[in-house]
Amino acid sequence: MNRRQHLKWAVSTLTLIGAAITSIPFLRSLNVGAWRAKDFDLEIDISTLTTDKPINIEWFGTPIRIVLRTSEDLKKLSNPSSNLLDPESLSSVQPTDAKNSFRSIKPEILVFVPLCTHLGCKVNQIEAGAKNMVLGWEGGFQCPCHGSNFDLAGRVHKSMPAPINLKIPPYKYTEENKILFSLTLL
Repeated sequence: MNRRQHLKWAVSTLTLIGAAITSIPFLRSLNVGAWRAKDFDLEIDISTLTTDKPINIEWFGTPIRIVLRTSEDLKKLSNPSSNLLDPESLSSVQPTDAKNSFRSIKPEILVFVPLCTHLGCKVNQIEAGAKNMVLGWEGGFQCPCHGSNFDLAGRVHKSMPAPINLKIPPYKYTEENKILFSLTLL
């Protein structure tokens, strides 16, 4: 009996030690302090950005598009169309720095998530005067799947499947031509 108890004690001790060792990585992953937000920063150089060549990136599995708008585009955005569902972007997702009629920190540069707010399809940029677009189309973005139309600030037109404007991610400028995406901005 004494030998059997000794064997039970040894097996129990080894089992506890093994469980403790295998649980260390799991317990470390639960430690929020171990996640450093700086490890997830993404800085993009936009010096190559042109009106006909947007920059497309991915941050945390979310596509982000950076578009350069012309002075004509900015004039159109200054006087929002009455066809917009939410021209003031009151019910849209956007950082406080981008709460203006251009929905951006710098008016000429639009940074947005190019996924339709209806079902998440990737939107395409459609130039002003394009065929098969709504009357008076001034350019912007369109969902190829269900036809939601957005202006060049990502604001959705009325009577479209998309319920809200396109999302603007949190970002800031670190230099004249560098944009930073960071978890600390959330």
